[in-house]
Amino acid sequence: MLYHFETAEELSKLKVDFIRTDLAVALTFAQIALQTDKREKAIRNQRNARKGYDAVLRFMGTASLTRFERENITRSLALLKSTLLSLGESFY
Repeated sequence: MLYHFETAEELSKLKVDFIRTDLAVALTFAQIALQTDKREKAIRNQRNARKGYDAVLRFMGTASLTRFERENITRSLALLKSTLLSLGESFY
């Protein structure tokens, strides 16, 4: 399905909203992975958190972020990465 955006500004705002939402969901998955006693559930949620982390990095490269937005997202990404590292995730 194709979408039509009236302005580049509108598209950029949607990207920023997507980044924020995906980051919040990824952080939630990571927290669930840390807190569960079930191995399969932890692995599944860690995998979903990592997918979110990677998606946020991809979209950050194409979104027009204000300095404030970039700082907040970068801070949250650092928290997510730290949590993923504690779960045994590796970053190359």
